[in-house]
Amino acid sequence: MPARVPFRGRTTCSCMVEWLPVNEQMLLKAGVIKRSIDIYQLIGNASASAGYHRTGGCADIAQSSTTALRIARNMGGAAFGPSRADGMTPHAHTGLKGCPHL
Repeated sequence: MPARVPFRGRTTCSCMVEWLPVNEQMLLKAGVIKRSIDIYQLIGNASASAGYHRTGGCADIAQSSTTALRIARNMGGAAFGPSRADGMTPHAHTGLKGCPHL
């Protein structure tokens, strides 16, 4: 299971590469999104993230409604939000339960 793989112009782990498109399809089906999820961060080192994104298994996405969080949680994501830390645009945080890259 590769720890760093490309996904839509960003880098993430193989677990997220499998999980994100399924999450996106579920959000489409529920009417939360019209086309695609809005990803703010996958693997990265934003100072406001306290190191959580240095490896893999985490995603910050714009979709942070109760429905979006419920869908992520039902899919094995430890999802919470919306975060408004440091004046950032509200977004959801998701960590994949059992991801070896966390």
